[in-house]
Amino acid sequence: MKKTFKRLTASVFSAAIAASVGMAHIPASYAADDFSVTVNNAANDTATHEYLAYQIFTGNVSEINGTKQLTEIKWGSGVNSTSLLSALKASTKFGSTNPFASCTTAAEVALAVENFSANSAEANAFADIVSANTSETSFNLTNDKLPGGAYYFIKDTIKTAPSSNSQYAYSDHILRAITDIEPDAINAKASVPSLDKKIGTDFASGTKTSTASVGDKVPFVLKSSVPDMTSYNDYYFIINDTLGTGLTFNDDVAITVGSYTLTKGTDFDVITSNVAPYTFRIMFKDFYEHLYQNDTPDNHDDDNQHVGEDIIVKYTATLNEQADLTASGNPNKADLTFSNNPNHEYKGGDKPTSDEETDKDVMGKTPESNTKTFSTGISLKKIDATTKAVLEGAKFQITGEGVKAVIINNEIFKEDTTGTYYMLKDGTFTETASTSATADKYDSTTKKYRKITSVTKDTAPASESVNQTGYTGSNGIISFLGLKDGTYTIKELEAPDGYNKLNENITIVISAALDENAQTCTWTAKKGSDNISYKNNVFTFDVENNKGLTLPSTGGVGTTLFYVIGGLLVAGALVLLVVKKRMSISEK
Repeated sequence: MKKTFKRLTASVFSAAIAASVGMAHIPASYAADDFSVTVNNAANDTATHEYLAYQIFTGNVSEINGTKQLTEIKWGSGVNSTSLLSALKASTKFGSTNPFASCTTAAEVALAVENFSANSAEANAFADIVSANTSETSFNLTNDKLPGGAYYFIKDTIKTAPSSNSQYAYSDHILRAITDIEPDAINAKASVPSLDKKIGTDFASGTKTSTASVGDKVPFVLKSSVPDMTSYNDYYFIINDTLGTGLTFNDDVAITVGSYTLTKGTDFDVITSNVAPYTFRIMFKDFYEHLYQNDTPDNHDDDNQHVGEDIIVKYTATLNEQADLTASGNPNKADLTFSNNPNHEYKGGDKPTSDEETDKDVMGKTPESNTKTFSTGISLKKIDATTKAVLEGAKFQITGEGVKAVIINNEIFKEDTTGTYYMLKDGTFTETASTSATADKYDSTTKKYRKITSVTKDTAPASESVNQTGYTGSNGIISFLGLKDGTYTIKELEAPDGYNKLNENITIVISAALDENAQTCTWTAKKGSDNISYKNNVFTFDVENNKGLTLPSTGGVGTTLFYVIGGLLVAGALVLLVVKKRMSISEK
């Protein structure tokens, strides 16, 4: 049976109903005018609603004990009185004793309804039965006025649904008396949840954009709230999350509702299989029972105590080797699937049936909440200082912030004794072990590497500090890709054959200007005080090398040359000495 309705009933019957079925004295009645009635939609609702009012009872407006109420009650034009009376008498929704069992007239039915408390299950059941037994006569509250002196059943319909996600909810059925005064606006009895997503560990300080290096764990936090589930028989609440290909889900979801911590497997499930087009779905289990109907272990003693409390969801994703370095960034988006019709009997348990899932009159969906994580890279070209020719085989090392699994020349290799790859001096890796004839082509004939094809929190843990090394290729280029903003040091470990190694390290400072609203990132970088050119989504610059002094080997032509030059120098010294002596003698 559906839970309590928040009925907007006025005290419309009371003693006046008793008067209509047998009191000898009836006070003077008043002529009732027609009135405009407004229904305010729920917050976050983006649909165009159309409310139809069906007249259940009509009567005179009389003043009894200072209160204007309905008397002389008869069936209204908006119901099929015969079928409605039969349905009320046959219903089992009113407990062990059916209050309508002996009713034969509208006045007797009204007297039974008068005994229902506002927001009661009985009032809810009555409205549901009326809904199934309306006539073709109704008033459209958008255009029509309602005649006073009557009791109405108001039904919500959707005139225009949102073109994208179904961000709306139907109002629960409304019961309202219209007497002889202008009625106040009616608030729709609906709750439309929202969902917002940010990057960070705390929602208040979270952002919509961030930067990250490959291997970084990016924290995400989502916020919603427990909806008012009054009048629902069950409620589905499912978060749908979609990660870009550059992000790997770490399956570490944690959820709190107010002060209550939910338990995975008991209170919610994280589903990763057969969930396309999403990456994963968080399905809340027994959402209605745990967070609306029943007590939970955090000192909530009554029904409905969690309504309005924050639902906070946290998890992480690792920026992986497929990180998008373009202006598109690495997106992450989430939305919420929720029950949106309190007048529907939900059947699926923890999740909607296949028919319910696709029915916008049964299930709603919030707009997508989006975040983006940006990354960039450095690409240097090794060239001859004089000829500007590219130089292959220079070995470089990069250290700095977030260098956990930096991509070198579009691939990631990490030193690992169990690896199967060897580093070559041409900037590539091979699984072929060296031989005596090929050993000089290897960076090391014993050092092994493991190729990383899927960067996760396990392959690049947050605590790990990695010094990545690699060689310039045949084009003279080495690229360090997947970097966030920060300071990086590049050191030349080995120069190409015949060239001098750089004496000083290269310091690169990368900066990022993030726009939260537009979700964009503007990168800048400096090498010392010089700006670095930004091309093809990476920072590019040249590194020049000078040729070294080549000393000839022992016993070669060079040695003879040294002998000749040395002999000439000695002979010259002797001649100079003889000349100086003769000049000295001559002076004497």
